[in-house]
Amino acid sequence: MNSNIDQTVTSLLAAGAQRGEPAWDALCSRLVEPLRVWVDVHLHGGMRGRIDPADVMQETWARAMGDVHRFDSSKGKFRAWLFGIARNVLRDAFRACAAPDAGRGGTAWAASLDQVSDSVRHYVRDVDRNDALNHLAETIRTLDEGDQTLAICALEGIKLSDAALRLGINYEATVKRWQKLRARLATGPVARDLLELAE
Repeated sequence: MNSNIDQTVTSLLAAGAQRGEPAWDALCSRLVEPLRVWVDVHLHGGMRGRIDPADVMQETWARAMGDVHRFDSSKGKFRAWLFGIARNVLRDAFRACAAPDAGRGGTAWAASLDQVSDSVRHYVRDVDRNDALNHLAETIRTLDEGDQTLAICALEGIKLSDAALRLGINYEATVKRWQKLRARLATGPVARDLLELAE
């Protein structure tokens, strides 16, 4: 999945495709499922009622499209770059919820949601109601800390070597752990398509 996405992004940037063009929205449709699971895994406890996952996903895409000209494929995969933006969006949402005047709806801070196309809103709405994605997120939340970190790395589509650094273990041990976890998660209906760690 990653290589095709990276080829698409490279082609769109080379062609000067502008934000809001259907080709960018189609790219969003290929990334919104792992992004939805990732957001859901990170929103637990009281935050689930205060931060709308749909807002986080849409804000992530809006920021990515605003800065897409800064994406540098020599520094990594587009999917990993997008999830870096998602991490910042979620951090901002958590800060907004922690502010003294924060009420319900911690993503009221999002200023760029009006720049999201109807197509992207539709993709986000569809995945928000997907029971298989909800099940995968719940399964990941029940994993031990190391496996949960590895599953999050797989959602982000980062390299196995980077996952090893996050886990604080060597590359070979990470590969073995990933093989076991992938086999365990692959029994779910969507996991095979959403989880990937590049060699």
